[in-house]
Amino acid sequence: MSSKSVITLTPLLLLVSGGVVATPLVIDFQDLVPPPTSYAYYGVHTIPSQGFTFSGPATLYLNPGAGTICYPSCATNGTTTLISFDSNGDLTMTRTAGGTFEISGFEYGETFSGGPAYADGTAQKLSIQGFLLNSAVFSYTYTMDFLNDGFGGNNDFQTASFAPALVDKVTFRGLNNSYVYNARFGFSLDNVRVDVAGTVPEPTSFALFSLGLAGLGFARRRKA
Repeated sequence: MSSKSVITLTPLLLLVSGGVVATPLVIDFQDLVPPPTSYAYYGVHTIPSQGFTFSGPATLYLNPGAGTICYPSCATNGTTTLISFDSNGDLTMTRTAGGTFEISGFEYGETFSGGPAYADGTAQKLSIQGFLLNSAVFSYTYTMDFLNDGFGGNNDFQTASFAPALVDKVTFRGLNNSYVYNARFGFSLDNVRVDVAGTVPEPTSFALFSLGLAGLGFARRRKA
């Protein structure tokens, strides 16, 4: 292929690849500021933040970072975090406007602080699954450590990192709470790392690309 042909194809290839510059984003829930010593959004099942929607059967609320809304306190990393509480159902994450995104990690922690003595209020493990067009893309499971070595001496947040995956839906679920009394599957979530670049071309992009290739072939035949 001649250099001229490569130049002609370049914009078409950019079109097919989406032609969009990557847009990294960390969903930290700081756009939803709860009261400093209480909680907000308690009792709801849907929370929007930074262009994404988190929803599910569990009661959702925000920990303001001070750890004052849990007993004896919440696991915290010192900033506003999302808590999914009182359910073993999925917490689902999608783009509010629809469409795909890449996810590459997040921070997670227990519901309650105070170590294993309060483990009846939190899941022992956290499962995350990614989906694209209802087909599973990835599945990971992480274990809570129940260690009081985090911000302010409370249970810490742990970091989960994995290869970026293109999805249109992500689900989080608390697992394996073996405590009989007040058994819950709650967990805390923060700093979800996503990329909202348009990485999947629309059907019209494919059509334009096909027309471009056809035109290029016709031009080369006339030149010959």
